[in-house]
Amino acid sequence: MSRAIEVTDGGKLLLRRVHVINGRATHAGGVLVEGAGSALVMEGASVRDSVATDPWGSSSIRDGGGGGHPRVEKRPPR
Repeated sequence: MSRAIEVTDGGKLLLRRVHVINGRATHAGGVLVEGAGSALVMEGASVRDSVATDPWGSSSIRDGGGGGHPRVEKRPPR
Protein backbone atom coordinates (compact mmCIF):
# COMPACT_ATOMS: atom_id res chain seq x y z
CA MET A 1 0.00 0.00 0.00
CA SER A 2 1.07 3.59 -0.53
CA ARG A 3 -0.36 7.09 -0.38
CA ALA A 4 -3.07 7.41 -3.01
CA ILE A 5 -3.04 11.14 -3.77
CA GLU A 6 -0.51 13.97 -3.52
CA VAL A 7 -1.26 17.62 -4.24
CA THR A 8 2.00 19.63 -4.09
CA ASP A 9 3.79 22.74 -5.33
CA GLY A 10 0.69 24.87 -5.83
CA GLY A 11 -1.35 22.08 -7.46
CA LYS A 12 -5.14 22.14 -7.31
CA LEU A 13 -7.40 19.07 -7.26
CA LEU A 14 -11.16 18.54 -7.09
CA LEU A 15 -12.35 15.04 -6.11
CA ARG A 16 -16.01 14.17 -6.67
CA ARG A 17 -17.40 10.94 -5.24
CA VAL A 18 -13.95 9.42 -4.73
CA HIS A 19 -13.18 7.32 -1.66
CA VAL A 20 -9.53 6.81 -0.72
CA ILE A 21 -9.19 3.62 1.35
CA ASN A 22 -6.21 1.81 2.90
CA GLY A 23 -3.49 4.34 2.09
CA ARG A 24 -0.14 3.93 3.88
CA ALA A 25 2.91 6.20 3.94
CA THR A 26 5.39 7.65 6.42
CA HIS A 27 3.48 10.96 6.45
CA ALA A 28 -0.12 11.50 5.41
CA GLY A 29 -1.24 7.95 4.76
CA GLY A 30 -4.10 8.52 2.31
CA VAL A 31 -3.80 12.07 0.97
CA LEU A 32 -1.01 14.64 1.13
CA VAL A 33 -1.61 18.34 0.47
CA GLU A 34 1.70 20.20 0.74
CA GLY A 35 3.13 23.53 -0.35
CA ALA A 36 2.01 27.11 -0.66
CA GLY A 37 -1.05 27.49 -2.87
CA SER A 38 -1.83 23.76 -2.98
CA ALA A 39 -5.55 23.00 -2.68
CA LEU A 40 -7.81 19.97 -2.43
CA VAL A 41 -11.60 20.17 -2.60
CA MET A 42 -13.59 17.00 -1.84
CA GLU A 43 -17.26 16.73 -2.86
CA GLY A 44 -19.01 13.61 -1.62
CA ALA A 45 -15.56 12.06 -1.10
CA SER A 46 -13.75 10.53 1.88
CA VAL A 47 -10.43 9.25 3.20
CA ARG A 48 -10.58 6.27 5.55
CA ASP A 49 -8.59 3.38 6.96
CA SER A 50 -5.32 5.08 6.00
CA VAL A 51 -2.16 4.96 8.12
CA ALA A 52 0.83 7.25 8.64
CA THR A 53 3.63 5.03 9.97
CA ASP A 54 5.62 7.90 11.53
CA PRO A 55 4.08 8.75 14.94
CA TRP A 56 4.27 12.46 14.02
CA GLY A 57 3.24 11.91 10.43
CA SER A 58 -0.55 11.80 10.62
CA SER A 59 -0.98 15.40 9.48
CA SER A 60 -1.96 15.54 5.83
CA ILE A 61 -1.67 19.31 5.39
CA ARG A 62 1.75 20.97 5.44
CA ASP A 63 2.84 24.37 4.17
CA GLY A 64 6.21 23.10 2.94
CA GLY A 65 7.94 26.30 4.03
CA GLY A 66 6.77 28.18 0.94
CA GLY A 67 5.12 31.05 2.80
CA GLY A 68 1.34 30.38 2.23
CA HIS A 69 -0.80 27.58 3.39
CA PRO A 70 -2.33 24.67 1.53
CA ARG A 71 -6.12 24.42 1.62
CA VAL A 72 -8.40 21.42 2.05
CA GLU A 73 -12.17 21.80 1.76
CA LYS A 74 -14.86 19.14 2.10
CA ARG A 75 -18.28 19.74 0.49
CA PRO A 76 -21.46 17.68 0.23
CA PRO A 77 -22.04 16.00 -3.16
CA ARG A 78 -23.74 17.97 -5.92
